[in-house]
Amino acid sequence: MIDNAYARGQKLLCGDYSQYTPTGKSYFIKKSRWFTVPQRGDIVYFYYTSLGRVGHVGAAVVVDTDYQKKTFKFVSIEGNTSGSAGERNGGCVAKHTYEGTFDKVGGTNKINGFGRPAYSMDTCTVDEFIHVLENEMGYIEKASNKDLDSKTANPGDANYTKYGKWYGYTPAYWCQQFISWCAYEACRQHMEKTQTGWEQQSDGTWKYLRYGAYIKDEWELINTAAGPQWFVFDGAGAMTTGWFGSNDQGWYYMNPDDGAMLAAQWFEVDGKHYYATKTGETAKSVYVKSTAPGIYCWVNGSGEWEKEWDTTMPDLQTYGLAE
Repeated sequence: MIDNAYARGQKLLCGDYSQYTPTGKSYFIKKSRWFTVPQRGDIVYFYYTSLGRVGHVGAAVVVDTDYQKKTFKFVSIEGNTSGSAGERNGGCVAKHTYEGTFDKVGGTNKINGFGRPAYSMDTCTVDEFIHVLENEMGYIEKASNKDLDSKTANPGDANYTKYGKWYGYTPAYWCQQFISWCAYEACRQHMEKTQTGWEQQSDGTWKYLRYGAYIKDEWELINTAAGPQWFVFDGAGAMTTGWFGSNDQGWYYMNPDDGAMLAAQWFEVDGKHYYATKTGETAKSVYVKSTAPGIYCWVNGSGEWEKEWDTTMPDLQTYGLAE
């Protein structure tokens, strides 16, 4: 499992981040994720006859495909563009609409092809990527290396952007930098939303994240080095230790060392011995089979072991035997 957003973004783009459009395209080709028919979330590359290569890029956010007529129509969000579709001729993030036929994709056609990112639970979803793209709509490039994070402040045509700053190279043509940044940001947000694991708080308590949210007022079965174990969390999300429960619903003992519920074992609290059944509930008014052969131990109505009532002839029909 990839453990950081930067690496997840690289995986999403099938290799690495880039600022040179032919590089971005090549990653998709190498991973056999290059297509002539668009899908929502694809990265679309545009060919420039003046350059003899792809020179502009965007991301398809709305796609309508007719497989019978072999036609398509899509809306793309692009960086470093303006009013003219498929051009790196301006200084903003904008939407453009395109129509075409399957046989007019590739070669020296304006629409060169579609790279399909590796969407997954380990990177991000199509919707999450598009959400980031749409949030960048209206960003205007800057006249200088100032106010880069603002969408509209310090407008200009000098190719300074926050995307280039993040990438490490600005000013520069930034349409591919824009796609790279959006891939990283989508994976970062996805990781935050789906993060699962323990977190120690500044006060020393422990909380558990499940898909980006703390578990509160719940039991949770969590995989540990010792296998799956039950834990319980209070209304603030803090892991509970020690006694937990009520007279009506039963009492459980959560290991003070790690918070895991004790089960199918004897334990000692303040000099008194108790037995946690296999479900974790503390046994009461019942016999418990001793570790000594043939001996049955008695725990009273408070769950405390009363050694003087140990016996080899328990009244199991009346009092039962704890599991």
